Amino acid sequence: MHCLITGGAGFIGSALANRLITQGHQVRVLDDLSAGDASLLEPAVLFTRGDVRDRPKLWTLLQKVDCVFHLAARVSVPESVLYPRDYNDVNVGGTVSLAEAIRDVGVRRVVLASSATVYGPQPDQPVSESPADLSGARGRFEDSALVDAIHEVQMHDARAEVSFSALFDPRVRVPRGEVTAREIAALYVYDNELYAVEGNGRMVREALENAARYFRTCPEPTCARGPLVDRAVAGYNYDMAQGVEYEIDLTQPAGQRVKDLRYRGAPLRDEQPLRIALNNYRAAGSAGYSMFRDAKVVWRSGREIRDLMIEYFGTHRNLPARPDGNWRLVPPRAALTLALEEATPR
Repeated sequence: MHCLITGGAGFIGSALANRLITQGHQVRVLDDLSAGDASLLEPAVLFTRGDVRDRPKLWTLLQKVDCVFHLAARVSVPESVLYPRDYNDVNVGGTVSLAEAIRDVGVRRVVLASSATVYGPQPDQPVSESPADLSGARGRFEDSALVDAIHEVQMHDARAEVSFSALFDPRVRVPRGEVTAREIAALYVYDNELYAVEGNGRMVREALENAARYFRTCPEPTCARGPLVDRAVAGYNYDMAQGVEYEIDLTQPAGQRVKDLRYRGAPLRDEQPLRIALNNYRAAGSAGYSMFRDAKVVWRSGREIRDLMIEYFGTHRNLPARPDGNWRLVPPRAALTLALEEATPR
């Protein structure tokens, strides 16, 4: 069968195209790459970059096609509120243009494909499983499986080597067993989208130093006494990184705390090129993350990160059972002091 997939370089479209190729079908893809990534497609897929409203291009691509899978659309809900005319032009106008071209050429079969989002929120539907009881209670001073879950999605979808994210609510809990969409969404409570930027080792180090301002310098060498949290710095601005290993030394002043920063087993060089996954808020340089402000954005999800997480873990993937321990606070006593501090009513 000869197929055309509009929007075929996106998350769903690329998976569909590659599956059809493995089944022996001939596949053409049309995508403007506003949110897609052509590198996700198998080499056998015939890819054309273009707009679904371009009827002459559609006439050409539809020749000898047996079936059309229509996925092309702009998908960001927040953007659709800001730019309703643009979204209507692409989503409605593009569908009409495709329907007219299909009629003109005489294609007999059309599949309008989408994700389960079209059915509206189903927050209590189980979508994944957790192999253990997971808690965010210590997730800002010890590596956490819940934050690792965010990183796993960000690095996968952004095809990144390093990821940055915060633990937005340390009260979050995920019980062992079935996990609902609501519970996964609770890991990422903000309406941020995922970006990939061209960065380097210097940016990573500077970002981690900025994040480490969340802590105060220990009043004595063992860090047995607090307070160690700087309440002037919001916890949701304390980002942790994945893809690197590092220590945060709380005996040192702010700006000099990141130690033993390593990438793939070797010390991270400032000039090391890195593709970095982070949210749009961080990419804009807010909350002291100015090192990212002028970085080249090479990919945008066009969708909220929590929706990416629900989709990712809903594809037969379990949440991580335990953290990988890629970072820690030193001295070791600092984590216990912070645990006691956080448990004390303020």
